[in-house]
Amino acid sequence: MATSVLNQIVETASYHLALLRTVEELEHVPSAHTHQTGYIRELQTELGKVKGRVKELEEKTKKERKEHEILRDSTTRRLAAKLKGKGGVEKFEARKEKEEREYVEALELEMRERENQKMVENMIEEATKVKADLQEKSQRLELTKKEISDLYRQIFDGPTQELPQDDVLEQELASAQRTHNQIQSFLNAHSQSMNLLGQADQMLTMALKEMDDALSYVKWNAYTSGNMTGMMERNALAYAAANASKAEILIRQAQCASGDVQSNGQLRVNDM
Repeated sequence: MATSVLNQIVETASYHLALLRTVEELEHVPSAHTHQTGYIRELQTELGKVKGRVKELEEKTKKERKEHEILRDSTTRRLAAKLKGKGGVEKFEARKEKEEREYVEALELEMRERENQKMVENMIEEATKVKADLQEKSQRLELTKKEISDLYRQIFDGPTQELPQDDVLEQELASAQRTHNQIQSFLNAHSQSMNLLGQADQMLTMALKEMDDALSYVKWNAYTSGNMTGMMERNALAYAAANASKAEILIRQAQCASGDVQSNGQLRVNDM
């Protein structure tokens, strides 16, 4: 019996080694697949929130646009203001500018949130592709494990007095696999959070650059007193705010991936 078992072990050694190498290559996949499923679920929750904000801001933009257009196109109100003299005209123009500014601000907020929605949708699309790849690898891993189990049954089924430590080694292997799975899950979570924080860092770097540009436009405007530099300053701040908003979403997702990631709070970019 001993000779038979040992002969089978020697004969299948290369095949067994190839199977083990495949398992080693794919052993992280089940944990990664579970983590990716949770990550997509969190992204879908975030997408629902963003879509809700987009809908609210869309309604606000419509309201502000309507009020702005009514005042802008009101010949009667403009005529009444002129009849009141210079003070009336100034009040009318100030109110018209106020309505226009509120409309532009509402539109900027809506566009910013729509950009956030697009970013989250892209993240879900990419995450879904990764999950599909992990699913395929998981199936390959399960088939490989089945081949190993079949090989072990073929060799070790029945009494194996010549290998008295067989059962003990199996228990130790199971325990080691549980520990490995826990560590792999921890690594997957931290790897995901690091990736998200890296993207957030890029967004914040871009936001800081836009804020520096806005500051340079302010200094330039002090010398030129032109409307063009004011518009450029506003655009730079709008882009900075949009990037900061995207960074907030990425940081929230990093927090969901790993409890070790702390919140930075709301990232505010003040307007002009």
